[in-house]
Parts: sequence; structure tokens; C-alpha cells
Amino acid sequence: MRRIIYLFFVMFVIACSSTIHHESTTNKVYLKDSLLASIERSACFGKCPQYKTIIYKSGFAEYYGKKDIDKIGYYTGQLNADDLNRLYSLIRTYKMEEKDTAYINKYLADFPAWSLWVSDLNPTKHIQISHEAPPSEITEFGKAMDQYLVSVKWTKKTSTKDEK
Repeated sequence: MRRIIYLFFVMFVIACSSTIHHESTTNKVYLKDSLLASIERSACFGKCPQYKTIIYKSGFAEYYGKKDIDKIGYYTGQLNADDLNRLYSLIRTYKMEEKDTAYINKYLADFPAWSLWVSDLNPTKHIQISHEAPPSEITEFGKAMDQYLVSVKWTKKTSTKDEK
């Protein structure tokens, strides 16, 4: 009887240790492919480009073109190592994770709104912008994110998921 109990105990310990190892491996993969930075430009009453670009820590990038922009639809691409390192540098130089969560002028009804998401060393920071003069670091970071629309080689995909 003792042998049976001991055998079950040993099997239980082995099963638990393999599960714990599997979870840590999964988390490492998740962290590498988690969000690094994203920008979304939204609608206005005129012709404002509407799109969202998402860049992951692995350099993988997604683009969703919605309206009033050359690329409409879902695209994927890969940042080269230099561009990825430059993006990390910009996040840290501009201290994006320390910025306020909103720069909004409530009196601007038709001003093009946009959002940034940044997640380098901290949990994801969401910054909403609808202001004629946000801090220069926010504006410069937004321009840098927009440049990836040009520098990344995008491949059009047919998406079965909802386009964001």
C-alpha cells in the first residue's frame, strides 16, 4: 500500500514539474511576441487616413488600412533589426511609458484623433491624442511610427478575423 501511495506521489511531482516547465517556455515565447508599439489614426469629418499599425517585440508587424490611405486591408511585415532597435531607442529616449494617458482638447470636435500603445519595460501604456499641440515627443514618436508604413515591406493577407 505504501508503495502505491509513493508511486502516485512521484507521478504527481513529475507531472507538476513538467507542467511548470511548459508554462515558463510558453511565457518566454509570449513575451518575445508581445506588443512593443502601435499607432491608430481615426476618422474625422474630412479626409483623414484611417489605419492601425502594430509592431511586436519580435519585429513582426501588422497593418490594417481602413479608409483614405493607399493600402486598404490587412497586411503583415517584418521590421529589420536596425528599425527595431531604433524603435526601442525612441521609446526610451522619449520616455513614452512615462507620458500622460491623454492629450485631448475637448473643444476640437473635428480634430484628427489618434492613439499610441507602448509596452517596452512596463505594462502597455495607451495614450490618446486629440490636441493641436501635444508634447513634441508624442508628435515625433507618431511620425516615426508613420515611417514604418513606408520602410516595412508589407504583404497583403486575407484576414478571417475582424480587422481592427
